Amino acid sequence: MCLVIDANVFGAVFKTDSCNHADFVDVLNWITAGPGFLVYGGSKYRQELINARQYLATFIELKKKGKAKEISQKLVDENEEIVKKLIGHNKCDDFHIIAIFRVSGCLLFCSNDARADCYIKNRKLYEKGQRPPSIYRNSSHRRLLNRHKIVQVKNTV
Repeated sequence: MCLVIDANVFGAVFKTDSCNHADFVDVLNWITAGPGFLVYGGSKYRQELINARQYLATFIELKKKGKAKEISQKLVDENEEIVKKLIGHNKCDDFHIIAIFRVSGCLLFCSNDARADCYIKNRKLYEKGQRPPSIYRNSSHRRLLNRHKIVQVKNTV
């Protein structure tokens, strides 16, 4: 299973002493000990990682272990501009997340930001035949951590 982790849950996923870690420990275990892996890419996501510096080393280590795959920055950035035009307003601040899904084919999003749901789940923002991702928010969603969410990720670097 590949998934995109929103910056708003980096701490909940990767810090065992986080107050929300119990809701995301299954995600961490699925990545570190199971068949799961992270997908990330694009200029904005890279900036989010730089701003959350304490997790940058974690992403680098996971990439070395084959547990994180970076998607072409150029393609993500180009698709981010396409998504901005499709949405047509600035109420959404996750254009880059939708672009990662469009480019990679990934099917799972890990986030606490419900404001983006109507955009993340909007089929019109994806290529014809592409399904929008499911959204993991807490431990009651652990059923989403399954082999059916594993896809051949496209456009990795």
